[in-house]
Amino acid sequence: MKLKIPKDKDLNFSNLLFSDISEGLNELRLETGKWPDSIIISGPLGMEVHSFIVQQGWKLDEFGLKYVASPVNKIRLEYIKPLDQIKEVGNTIFDSSLNGKEIKGIPGQETIDKIRSIYSNLSYTIQRTVRPVYEILLARQ
Repeated sequence: MKLKIPKDKDLNFSNLLFSDISEGLNELRLETGKWPDSIIISGPLGMEVHSFIVQQGWKLDEFGLKYVASPVNKIRLEYIKPLDQIKEVGNTIFDSSLNGKEIKGIPGQETIDKIRSIYSNLSYTIQRTVRPVYEILLARQ
């Protein structure tokens, strides 16, 4: 996403900035189920945006609003700690052997169905650590 920063910041800019930040916060919350806990604003244009937010009195402290000196002009919404992402996948996997039984020939559908129902687990879990981020690049209008 890209946000144009005007020299004179009016009500229209205020609404646009608030909308873009809200959209990013909501997108991350919908993706992860948790609100992001860090809003980092950087760059010379970022300093203007940070000052504007403070002047407007927006209560973004619970999101860890801060300015960081950097040559890159952006607003970065993120999580301080990585998140565990758990995904349940419905697939057939075998979690035990066939108890030493040997199948000779090509099994029929009935035999395959019995094997699936007795010896397989129809789902498994993928667990990983993720660091979701939402960035708004800032440019002079």
